Amino acid sequence: MSKILTNSELPLCMLDENLRLNQYDFVLYHLLETNESYRNYYITLRETHPDRLMILDNSAYEFYVRGEECNFNVFVQWICKLRPDFYILPDTLMNFEKTVTDTWNFLEKYYDLIREKTGGYSKPMAVLQGNTVDTLLSCAEHYKNWGKIKAIAVPFHNSFFTTCWRALDIEQFASVYPETTKDIKYAAGRVAFLRFLNKYMRGELNFIFPHVHLLGSHCPYEKHVISKMKLPYIKTMDTGYPVKCGYEGVTLFKETKKPDVIIDDFLDEDLDIKTMEIIRNNVKRFRDI
Repeated sequence: MSKILTNSELPLCMLDENLRLNQYDFVLYHLLETNESYRNYYITLRETHPDRLMILDNSAYEFYVRGEECNFNVFVQWICKLRPDFYILPDTLMNFEKTVTDTWNFLEKYYDLIREKTGGYSKPMAVLQGNTVDTLLSCAEHYKNWGKIKAIAVPFHNSFFTTCWRALDIEQFASVYPETTKDIKYAAGRVAFLRFLNKYMRGELNFIFPHVHLLGSHCPYEKHVISKMKLPYIKTMDTGYPVKCGYEGVTLFKETKKPDVIIDDFLDEDLDIKTMEIIRNNVKRFRDI
């Protein structure tokens, strides 16, 4: 099976286990801005482990939930400071037009500056957004034609994913989850879309976008299903789901519903030994499946 590197965002009291539990770093911009401990950890980590893969997220989802917007001038300052391998370009959930426009404008304004300040080290990663298969594919076509983008991210919560899944994929999830929930349909739909995307790119996705990132998941067994597809360009995946399950005392792949919390709810908590052990084991289950 193809090897997909994983990251599960950890609470602050477990950040000292990040290097051991996570296979790369997925850094949330909004926490760099708002949390000193989080900020200091990743600044130091980048200095001590400069060769470890790092993706800097634009925190679009977190800003979306709060009804806020990202300050991209400050975001660019963090790109230049951390020099991540990839930085995620502006995106708006399920909005093709705004995502493409904002991505183009960001590249026009900041691309050369970032290349200069990072010595060309930090590369842009664009997000496919839209609310149909065609709009996501059109997103990919735009990014391909611009020539500056060699890495893309495919989000989890695109509503049409719940309608484009194949029965064969649902059966694979049924081996772990006897009930077909909406999140399983999301996951199976993203699996189906990855097939559409590869076909649309005439099987040359590995050359056009050699790094594809899976952005979030509320059904991390999806990683196992996708790994069996043997798509070498799918390199990385992030989700806080295993950690959120652990916080609620639930073993990953035995949950009966998705967690009600988000990472920000308990980021600063000093968790008890039992909770941390469940989180630790959940992250390993996700990583090793």
